[in-house]
Order: sequence, then structure tokens, then C-alpha cells
Amino acid sequence: MDSFTYKIYNSLDSTNAEAKRLSARGHPSTWILALKQTNGRGRNGKSWKTEKNGFAASLLYYPRIPHSVKALRSYVAGIALYDCVSSLGIDKKFLTLKWPNDLLFNGHKVAGILLETVSNANGLSSSLIVGFGVNLDECPDIKALDDNAVRPGTLKSSGCPMPSPEEFLRLLMPVYHHWDKGLELKGFKVIKKAFLDRTFPLGQQIVVKRANDSTTGLFSGICDDGALRLTCPDGIKFVTSGDVAMIGD
Repeated sequence: MDSFTYKIYNSLDSTNAEAKRLSARGHPSTWILALKQTNGRGRNGKSWKTEKNGFAASLLYYPRIPHSVKALRSYVAGIALYDCVSSLGIDKKFLTLKWPNDLLFNGHKVAGILLETVSNANGLSSSLIVGFGVNLDECPDIKALDDNAVRPGTLKSSGCPMPSPEEFLRLLMPVYHHWDKGLELKGFKVIKKAFLDRTFPLGQQIVVKRANDSTTGLFSGICDDGALRLTCPDGIKFVTSGDVAMIGD
């Protein structure tokens, strides 16, 4: 992924879905930007709709790495998104990466990430798709979200000037590339440190909510395989999926 080519669409159902369609045809690596997204998805099938002046984009590329390492690109994407947003002039003390894939501004969700892998039946190389959704100027109505959803917010509420979606993409591309190369050349240790510098402090009490249960404990770091480490009353637990919230949020 040595170049920063991108395609702009006035409207798409989903940038990740378009990336899958391009991948099935063997399309070269590219970024995909939709000025309007009508049927975007977040994790666990949650809806992510993008209207005018929102940011919806996906990266399609073909890293020749094991599947387990591809999953670590969620950390690359989160760090890149954090750095890109902070470059707009937003004070970092108001920004938090929330494991595994959200960016918070002043406690409100302003961005999300969705990774998908595709193994094409036609024999072409498997692809990695990294989807980004960012609330630049507007956000979903809280009434339209699940009861347990993090309250949404916008980056515009920071008071900083907002770029256009294309301008934001041009900021994001080289930053993602920088951290992606960092993972490739230096390993996950560097990425893990960068993530920990941008997320909740160690020792923060958090709850990890899943469909049928939840786990409460003290945030104790990230494992080398990307799992969340929790110190609980009954011992250390390792979490690989779920929605994280600080106690009292």
C-alpha cells in the first residue's frame, strides 16, 4: 500500500460493502469515500448512517499477513483516527480511544471503526477492509440508538473548523499508512504502547458488556494478541469482544 489512491461516490449503501464488491473483482488497493451512506454498519450489525458532511470511508488492501495479525489493524485504525482528529486542533485531553473501535470526544462517541476480511472464492488474495465513520458536523439522534449506546457527539462541537469529508480523508490516509508500517516493521509492541497512551488510564474501573453478560474489573492493559486484560475480584480475565464503558459513565 504505497500510494494513496481513492474513489469518491456521491452515495453508497456502505463503503465496506463497496470495498467487498471491488475486492471480488480483484480491484487494486484503494480508499473509498461516500459523501452519503444509506446503509452503513458498525460492529454487531449496528446501523451507521452518514448524511451530508459526515465522514464514511473504507480502505481496501491486501496485506500478506496471517489473519490474527490482520485483526490488530483495528488498533492501527484507532490510533490513526485519534491522531488525525487531534491534528484538527482538538485538545487531546478531551479525546479517548475506547476499546475496541470507538473514538470519544468529551465522553461522546464521535467515530467508529469496522474491520472485515474477505477471502475471495475466485482465488484472488484475501483482502482487509477497514471502515471509518466520523461525526464531523452532525450525529445520530440519541432516540434512534439502543438504550445502552454511548451518547453520540460531533467534532464540530469542539469549536474547531471542520474539514470537508475529502479533506479529512487526505489527512487520514498518510497517518494510517504511518502506523500500518509501524506495525509491520516494529511489531505490535509499538502499537500497543501508542494505544495505551490514547485510551483509559490503567487501573480505571470499567465494564465490558456483551449480548448475554457483562464483566466488571480494573483495566490492566492489552495483551499481545489484542485481547483486553481485566483485573477482577476473582482473578485476571481476558476479553476479546464486547462494548466497554467506564463505571459511572
